[in-house]
Amino acid sequence: MAKNDKTLNNVELKQMVTDIILELSKSDSYSKEAKEFIANDKFRQEAYGTLRDYMAEAISSEMNKLREENRRDMADCIRICKNMNKRVYKMENKIYNLKRDMQDFKEDFEDFKIRLGGNLDRAFSSVEKRMDSLKQSIKKLKEFVKLMGVDYHLTDFSDSFNKTMKNFKKAASRKKNRYDNN
Repeated sequence: MAKNDKTLNNVELKQMVTDIILELSKSDSYSKEAKEFIANDKFRQEAYGTLRDYMAEAISSEMNKLREENRRDMADCIRICKNMNKRVYKMENKIYNLKRDMQDFKEDFEDFKIRLGGNLDRAFSSVEKRMDSLKQSIKKLKEFVKLMGVDYHLTDFSDSFNKTMKNFKKAASRKKNRYDNN
């Protein structure tokens, strides 16, 4: 049938021409001259050559169409691959940038923690020192108030403290008056 599934081989082509010529010669509709012309070997050779040229041209044309379609398909595939490569490259860049940003953030956060940690330690030690000095001051104030003989309630710095301070002032003024009167 077909040689390499692309072109007809010579034997098959000659057989096709012979079959066509035999069909034409059997027909009654052709004249005697036409039948003699068909029976002529020279005509058969020319018909075979013409048919072979026609088949070669048809096959060549079909192959050119297939090549053009394949070329377009390959161009489309290459364009799609290039676009995908660009997208993959952009995604890789974004991932790299995110990783770099995360690393920078981690480093900045560690620096911040170190700076904040040092400041917090200093702030806590400063607050502890002030609390200790405040406790000492409250203790001295309580001792002084006891010496003055006034009831005190120094649990918080609200109304009870204000009342205590008023009582302290009254007691101090009474003691002063007592010393002045004697």
